[in-house]
Amino acid sequence: MGTGWLIGMAIILGIIPIILKKKNNNDESIAEEVRYPKVFGQILYSCFVISLIFAVFIIYTFQDSAIAVLFIIVGIVCIFITIAINRFKITVNGRFLIIIPPVGRKNVIKISDIDCIEEDQEGGIKITAKGKKIAVVNPLSEGIHELVEVLKKRKVHIFYSGNNYK
Repeated sequence: MGTGWLIGMAIILGIIPIILKKKNNNDESIAEEVRYPKVFGQILYSCFVISLIFAVFIIYTFQDSAIAVLFIIVGIVCIFITIAINRFKITVNGRFLIIIPPVGRKNVIKISDIDCIEEDQEGGIKITAKGKKIAVVNPLSEGIHELVEVLKKRKVHIFYSGNNYK
């Protein structure tokens, strides 16, 4: 009985990303916006559904609630990671760079306060403002090249070793 309650709560948590998902008429990434690829969230949501199916299967066939609870916990972790991935966004809005990290508070930084943007070891970019590292953008993010071009036009110093952003 306790496992059924846990499955119900996991299903309710699984509905949250669907509700929070914003409708975007065009599937292309918006210029001047950096996000993780949508496929990451879709894969994690699929993992959530599969783990719930396995949990229900294990409960009704093997009647082992410990393994079922493990699958449910894995599904819940997938949902939280999906929500975090969908939350991440970096946007240029007028004179400001708005950074919404996967976890934490939103940062609004004046573009004139940005000291430099430099390539990190993995191929992403590191944004530094007033001598402090503000954000590190993963190289798999969509729109990273457009963001660098927009900031280059606004005369932000950009240091990179390769031809990744040309």
